[in-house]
Amino acid sequence: MAGEKVLVVEDKPEMIQILTDYVLGPQGYVTLTALNGEEGLRMALSEDPDLVILDLRMPRMSGLQVLQTLRERQCSVPVIVITAYGSEEVVVRALRLGANDYVAKPFELDEMINVIERVLNKSKREKERARLSQELEKSVKELTKKIELILHGIDEGVFIVDRELRILTFNPAAEKILGWREEEAIGRPCAEIFREKDGGASHQEELLSEAMRKAQLVTSVKEGHPVISKDGQQIFIASSVVPLLDPDGQVVGAMAAFRDVSAEIELDHMKSGFISMVSHELRSPLSHIIASTELMREAKLSSDQHQDLLNIIHAQSNRLNKFVEQILDVSLLEAGAIKVERKPVALKPLIEQITEAFEIKANTHRFELTVPEGPTIVAGDENKIHTVLDNLLENAVNYSSKGSRVSIEVSDKDKEIVISVIDEGIGIPATQLERIFERFHRVNTSDDQEQYGYGLGLYISKRLIEMQGGSIWAESEVGRGSRFSFSLPKWSPASGEQVSEHEP
Repeated sequence: MAGEKVLVVEDKPEMIQILTDYVLGPQGYVTLTALNGEEGLRMALSEDPDLVILDLRMPRMSGLQVLQTLRERQCSVPVIVITAYGSEEVVVRALRLGANDYVAKPFELDEMINVIERVLNKSKREKERARLSQELEKSVKELTKKIELILHGIDEGVFIVDRELRILTFNPAAEKILGWREEEAIGRPCAEIFREKDGGASHQEELLSEAMRKAQLVTSVKEGHPVISKDGQQIFIASSVVPLLDPDGQVVGAMAAFRDVSAEIELDHMKSGFISMVSHELRSPLSHIIASTELMREAKLSSDQHQDLLNIIHAQSNRLNKFVEQILDVSLLEAGAIKVERKPVALKPLIEQITEAFEIKANTHRFELTVPEGPTIVAGDENKIHTVLDNLLENAVNYSSKGSRVSIEVSDKDKEIVISVIDEGIGIPATQLERIFERFHRVNTSDDQEQYGYGLGLYISKRLIEMQGGSIWAESEVGRGSRFSFSLPKWSPASGEQVSEHEP
């Protein structure tokens, strides 16, 4: 305790001398003295003592008044009060005002020394506890900020629940995936946020409960599990859950990280469907070709029958060739191996050429062409534009009834030219419209409606148009038809350049 400052407030000089010479001095304390309450109050507030020894009975300003004023001014210096024997009522008042201990006169020197040491030790422990508490609070705040930055910066949804599975935290990624705002989710049972169609206990609840029961990491099945987002859409999520333990090792909750795997599951389904479709598209034309050639070799046929079989072989060969070409185009696009040249392309003769070919190939439809007066020249690759128009016209023919009209419209839009292919076909449901340019996606409007193509033509068209600096989009109404449009920049000498696709 050596070096600690002790302020003695006592109106009797002989008592000050006893405390200084026989109690405080020998123990190594630095002694400050005041002979009245006013001086003692001033020194207690200005000298920052470690302890005040305060006589309660003093003229003008009593010890109780000094003590009360110190506490009113938020001064927490420890105080030992000295009072005459038998003044228990005054001692009680002093303790209620914030005195830390008391000594009754007359006192033994050892008694006073023990009380001083006890009060100073307790004060020291409290100061250390307060310091550690402040440091801990500061560390917790800093750690909380870091955790919040991490949780706000990651793409995975993260949330924390207590033992009753009530949500305590909900990061922005979780908001984005499920559609619930943080303030809506916090405090709700997990079952209300991670709902499933049947309304039973959600798989997410089971994971959380299992992690807390086993006190170990638990992950969901690889393919994910379904939940219903706030807007009613079913999505699939994959989750990992870890239990949260208190310092005694008791489970107090759990933290879960999850991500939306709906696109991955859909892609897996699309790949499976594509493999099945590829098998069919290869097997079907080959079967027709093989059967036709065997008949031509083994059977006695008339010239008309012979010609019919040749037509079948030709048609199925073209079908097979187109399929292989599209697969190859996709592979080249994904590898960044397709290049486009931006050169002046006159649209009117190109579209007329393509339309004439379709009038011969698809003579069951009426084709109309609308082109503005004057030159319509775009900066692009003529072969790639031909491919896109061929894909759009073939879709228009396949998905519209015989005798219906297919229109090609060209319009001048300031710095670009817009080409549209319009049909009077079955149309595309709004739920599928935004996905029709995805790889492998094929429009399915009804159970008995035949699906054409391979789900690659529109994907290839989109990539080819974007490589030429344009954009492509679709508008449709079920039962009334569809309009597929794409834009290309007008030709100018500065727009001629060779472009390659570098990113898959």
